[in-house]
Amino acid sequence: MASKYPDTLHENFLTCSICLEHFKEPKILPCIHSFCLSCLQAYVKKKSAKGSFPCPICRQIADVPDGVEGLMTNFFLMSLQEFFSNQPLAENKCNLCTSNTASMWCQECHQFLCETCCTLHSRITILTDHRVISVSDIQEGKVAKTLLHQLIYCEKHKKQALVFYCTTDDTLVCRDCTATNHSWHKCVDVTDIAEEQRTQIQQLLDSAKSQHSTNEEMKNQYQGYQEKLTEEKSQSETKINHRADMVIEAINEFRQKLLDQINISYNMEIKQTTALIESRDVANASLQSACDFGGQLVIQGSDIEVVSYRKQLQEQLTRLQSVSPPVMCKPLSLDFRVSEAADRDVERILGRVIEKRPGTLLQKAELVHTFHAMTSTDLKKCWLSSVITTKMGDVVIIDYGNAKVKVYSTTGLLKIEFGHQVHCQLQGPWDVTEMSNGELAITDVLDRKVKIYSTQGRYIKQFGPHMNDPLGIYTNDQGHVMLADVNRPCVNILNPKGDLLHTLTQFSDPRYITVDKATNDIVVSDYAFHCIKVFTPNFEFRYKYGSKGSADQELRNSLGVCSDVHGHVFVADKGNHRIHILDPGGEFKGYIATRDDGLNSPAGITVTKDGLLVVAEQNGNVRFYKYLD
Repeated sequence: MASKYPDTLHENFLTCSICLEHFKEPKILPCIHSFCLSCLQAYVKKKSAKGSFPCPICRQIADVPDGVEGLMTNFFLMSLQEFFSNQPLAENKCNLCTSNTASMWCQECHQFLCETCCTLHSRITILTDHRVISVSDIQEGKVAKTLLHQLIYCEKHKKQALVFYCTTDDTLVCRDCTATNHSWHKCVDVTDIAEEQRTQIQQLLDSAKSQHSTNEEMKNQYQGYQEKLTEEKSQSETKINHRADMVIEAINEFRQKLLDQINISYNMEIKQTTALIESRDVANASLQSACDFGGQLVIQGSDIEVVSYRKQLQEQLTRLQSVSPPVMCKPLSLDFRVSEAADRDVERILGRVIEKRPGTLLQKAELVHTFHAMTSTDLKKCWLSSVITTKMGDVVIIDYGNAKVKVYSTTGLLKIEFGHQVHCQLQGPWDVTEMSNGELAITDVLDRKVKIYSTQGRYIKQFGPHMNDPLGIYTNDQGHVMLADVNRPCVNILNPKGDLLHTLTQFSDPRYITVDKATNDIVVSDYAFHCIKVFTPNFEFRYKYGSKGSADQELRNSLGVCSDVHGHVFVADKGNHRIHILDPGGEFKGYIATRDDGLNSPAGITVTKDGLLVVAEQNGNVRFYKYLD
């Protein structure tokens, strides 16, 4: 059965997206979407919105200070709907004699006429200037630009149609308006300006279609990325399960932990890219809706309607095209890496999930934000000695000057501070590490102990074997605790129970420790030797970087060290006021920041989960740097 609508008009164009029925008193939102007045009233009431509400389709906020009743009525849709309500056209009866089949349509009278009544209509003097169009021409789509619509009348002069366009105020006016409020403005007949504005709308539509294609291409890229990530997830799970089947039943619980980890990473990434895809779908839906409206307006709209809606449509299309599409972060690569076999270490037997995103070092790191770690309860100036980020994303800072541990959000919001209270007093806190169970282990250089606290600052216990003067402390992925003892001098590696596993020597003044996350190499800074020393996971010496001086690849009093997931190693060069960055092979790649960038006496450094380098200066400043593109 043939549609009762012309090919250029879809039936759902005249259907409310809320009630799925033909529009009843349609109201148009700033985003060009239209809905029945009653549907909007019910929608706003359900949302408990006051003054504004999100569009039910695209979620763009619509301001309605006067309620939805104050929104502009979509006369264009009303005209189309009324005109086609009695389709098919060939079966319409004359609205005057009501007996003969209609063959003509009068735009001004808004009535169908048979040939006889049309002849009478044309002989009436006051009706001679009415525009009459053949029904057959309408059916064949020959009158798209002048399709019959009701006139829109002036709200101030109720009986006067809006037939003029005020170029000064960019609005439609009636004849009386041109003689009163707009008497000094430039007003032209709407037919003189309509064609020009039709062209403007068409140009906007052409540009919007290009954006639509771009969004589809981006959507396809996101979907391709999801397919790749899904395949990598599947391959990684296969590796994990195969490896798990080769070991004893005792490691099944740990296998599930790995699967959970990879699924969390996968689901988070899929969720993010799905949101990107959905954002493109919403953008395309908004573009399509506006384009449909504009297209129909260009084809079907009267001169008055074109001029009436051109500005609003232009603003919406311009806004949609000006919004920068969200950029997907660096793609995540999922893999499974088998660790070196160790009979007593489940993770090293089974392996671990490797999450990597490709990144290129920026030519110059960007300072993202900074804050000062002074708090209202501090009695002395800040003297920061260490900083780490926890698995939960908190920034933990050691303030040696005030003998405190300060926990901040990454935005610099203080969450908690502890250590200065009597029941858990720290005398000289120096370094901190997050242990495998989430507790914080803090070296107290004055008390010569390692003290354990909960993340809420509750003192748990302390221990002091295998050390004389503990400074640096670090916990690796196996839960082993590494302690730098400046007095002996050495680095002791302890298992989670506190048993001594190994001792590294070859130091003069070991201060800080980290583990290269790509190679599992152990990195230790030597303050007096002005260098760092790197050892393999089997405790064999690998290489030394740095010597005393201020030239490239030279250090003066090396302090904090840290590593990122790509294997970059960072070194705090306190005396030269700069941060060195090395590649996984130990080759110097440049500086993250120097004194010229405002850096002063860097002490503790760490890398956040988001890939930002955090630098704690001894003077209390905490700086966040972006170093990868």
